[in-house]
Amino acid sequence: MAPAVPVREPVDPTGAGDAFAGGFLGWVDRARRVDRATLRSALFVAAAVASFAVEGIGADALARVTPARIAARRRVLRTLTVGG
Repeated sequence: MAPAVPVREPVDPTGAGDAFAGGFLGWVDRARRVDRATLRSALFVAAAVASFAVEGIGADALARVTPARIAARRRVLRTLTVGG
């Protein structure tokens, strides 16, 4: 289980599920393995990516996402969960 990343001003939830799925599957593909640790990491990456999707309309918000920004949001998620 992973919580949603708190965002200051959600604009549009359209595409958040697709962004979540893309983040999750992209992480698993990049890891080249499916185990508990990989799936847990993928869940947190997916939640982070989805949080960017709700901050804009269409793909505009996602176009500005960098690995560093995803990592920063993953750190936020870790502070919100035990053992994140």
